[in-house]
Amino acid sequence: MRRKITNAAIALLTLGFAACSQEEDFAPQIDSDAVRISATIANLATRVTYGDEGATDFVSDDEILVVNTHSAEAANSENRAVFAYDGTNWTATSGKLLWEEKTTNTFEAYYPATLDYTLPTDQSTSDKLAAADRMEAQAEADFDTEVQFEFEHVMAKVTFRITIIGTEFTATDKITALKVVTNDGIEVITYANGNSYTAIITPYWYTSADETFVKVYMNNDEEPLTVKVPADFVGEEGGGFLPGTHYTFYLKVGKNKLTLTPVGTDTDFPGGWKNDSEVDLK
Repeated sequence: MRRKITNAAIALLTLGFAACSQEEDFAPQIDSDAVRISATIANLATRVTYGDEGATDFVSDDEILVVNTHSAEAANSENRAVFAYDGTNWTATSGKLLWEEKTTNTFEAYYPATLDYTLPTDQSTSDKLAAADRMEAQAEADFDTEVQFEFEHVMAKVTFRITIIGTEFTATDKITALKVVTNDGIEVITYANGNSYTAIITPYWYTSADETFVKVYMNNDEEPLTVKVPADFVGEEGGGFLPGTHYTFYLKVGKNKLTLTPVGTDTDFPGGWKNDSEVDLK
């Protein structure tokens, strides 16, 4: 009888240990091969957020896509994840980014968090403008170390400072929309901030000086006033509007004519957006 009790007790204990093991199997597991990252914008250059508190780096709720390209091209690799920023740390929110070998791995990262970036045609608010600011980064890191990205702008930025000729308009006349036409024919609605209108555009040359560059709509008119591409930005691939460079133009709006005056860029500005030289409107 005692032997039977002992065997029964052992059986119960065995079942108990098995149950514990099964519970442990279902407990959340931390992947030891998960990749840790950090990200900044190169040299903390002003990112495309406008207003009195323009940010100089990534801000909370920003998201980036990171792809491990150690053994595959970025477009084909499934070893990728979207990371969200909380103001301090980057955390993977979808997908999975893992080390492929216990050696040096290579990575690519993208903002906005997609490989299939298309220039937004509506950039009419500060948030929409920021979302158009395509940035990319590459990095390599040794196994189980933090991957550190420094993002760079890959598009160009244009700002138009507007003067409406008072002798040709009344106080009630106003600009209701200003659009930039990119070198691939896309019309972009700019972000208006006071007398400045800003947009992100595709970089490099326009092919013809006869192409329309800016359309200004006054008082909801259906037909805009237009201005052609400045000659300095017409040519062959490799020049024109350069990636990561901010160009400013003075734009005088007359009743039947627009006058566009380029302002030189300061190519000595350290990294990120190379800001235009500042000249006050008179």
